[in-house]
Amino acid sequence: MKFLFIIFSLIGVMTPLKSESYKEVNCDSAITQYEMNICSSRSLYKNDLKLKQEIEDNVVFEKWISGREAICKYYSGKQFNGGSIRPMMQNGCNLRLNSEAKRFCLTSDPQCG
Repeated sequence: MKFLFIIFSLIGVMTPLKSESYKEVNCDSAITQYEMNICSSRSLYKNDLKLKQEIEDNVVFEKWISGREAICKYYSGKQFNGGSIRPMMQNGCNLRLNSEAKRFCLTSDPQCG
């Protein structure tokens, strides 16, 4: 069940990158919510690839993605349920949590635990 969740989460992030219509979105001049959602998905995908390389352990990375997604899905759903901004806010949450993981855990900061 966990693997299905991870697979569907990654498909949701990767699909915008492979579709032809999404290639036309210029993230430097994104104006509509649709465009901003696409650009945030691209940023998260690239960030996840870098984090996966840094962690170097697929099991740990998959557990991180699963936990991170659950947290961000809960909070973005609570605040933006049904809104078109929800994907962008959820992606932003995921990026912030990745940043915190890098900041504390990958730098061997004692606060990581």
